[in-house]
Amino acid sequence: MKWRRNIIAATGIVGGVAILYLAFMFSNLGFGPGSEDFSVRLAGGYWLNRDSAHAIFISPQEWDSATPVIASKVIACAVDRNLILAKRQGLRRRDSSTPNDTYEEPAPGVFDYWILDAKTPKVYGPMTLAQFNIKRKALGVPDTVTLKDVYSFQPYSFW
Repeated sequence: MKWRRNIIAATGIVGGVAILYLAFMFSNLGFGPGSEDFSVRLAGGYWLNRDSAHAIFISPQEWDSATPVIASKVIACAVDRNLILAKRQGLRRRDSSTPNDTYEEPAPGVFDYWILDAKTPKVYGPMTLAQFNIKRKALGVPDTVTLKDVYSFQPYSFW
């Protein structure tokens, strides 16, 4: 009978762990706000922040209107020493004829480029791709530093 009590006790522990595991997994299935949001440190106190599908920006953790930032929607970035390079997709209002509809969505084919010196701090942009390439050479950013999709910076993913 002692072995039977041990099996029941072990089953209870394993069952409890399984329930906790399942609860953790279901809490990260994308139900509710923030399940895919993240912040990743880039350089000089600046962070890549994803607050929603279209609110992806680069800023310090605490900042105001005078702080150099790269506003949404950052779609690719790279870091070279204290320099943060970024590609942004333009956003437009979903329905400009409806004053109360302020939701912004990506504007197809509208892109600009930015370089943020996190040490100074100073931001250069918006720039065309040609202007961006000239500025990055002037700042000594090697060609080996390439822009990467912002989601490649995401620290973890359950999928």
